[in-house]
Amino acid sequence: YYQLARPEALDPELRMLWSYLQEQLSTLNDPYSDRVRLAEVLRQRKVGGSGLNERLLEPGQSWQAWSRLLAMLLSQIPNADPALRISESGLDVVDLGCGDGTLTVEMARFARRVVGVDFNPDTLAVARQRIDRLGLQNVTLLAENVNELPLDSGSVDVAFFSQSLHHLDDPKSGFREAFRILRPGGCVFVMELAAHREQWVLEKLNHKWLGFERDNLLSIMQKTGLTELQSKLLPLHREELFQVMLASGMKA
Repeated sequence: YYQLARPEALDPELRMLWSYLQEQLSTLNDPYSDRVRLAEVLRQRKVGGSGLNERLLEPGQSWQAWSRLLAMLLSQIPNADPALRISESGLDVVDLGCGDGTLTVEMARFARRVVGVDFNPDTLAVARQRIDRLGLQNVTLLAENVNELPLDSGSVDVAFFSQSLHHLDDPKSGFREAFRILRPGGCVFVMELAAHREQWVLEKLNHKWLGFERDNLLSIMQKTGLTELQSKLLPLHREELFQVMLASGMKA
């Protein structure tokens, strides 16, 4: 471990440099965002292990949130034993804003086909490495905008938005596209940040939205044509800085 040396223990030249750095750091306009980001990285290291790519950090990601999202999916697929619902149904799934493919590969383990869509080539490269490492043959990655999908109408059973809506200029358009490509009876599942005040994510993480109010998100989904709406706010623990919201809706 490292610890900060006392100023009086430094050589005169280093002491002068340290004083200068302290003066410069004290004038930063946004030191808070760096502290928040550091805390989020440390939290994700704790829950995510060595696989965390901190350069592609998305606040609020956790295995707890993903597992609850998958549980919500299982609960809405009827006519099968809970342990077999996905595998027996042979679902076609699209992961809209798939990022580094963490959720994509989990769905690929028991879905018939998974399409991961993301416009960021860096995250898609990480997703491709993950897929190749696992030897998955049922995953296709597309470098596309989720608002203009090159997928046929009525071609998928499940559409996921996992921490991707806050990157869209127009989330309503994203939901319209998801609705278009769903088959009747298909579902949209959302894992997203609840509304927050962390302005720094707009610049440093290229977020377009500071999360979403639950009622506003459900209203957008309803106006798109989705029914059977459900939502849930996950508990906000002490070490977590962003609250996660889950939501789902069905195409009648």
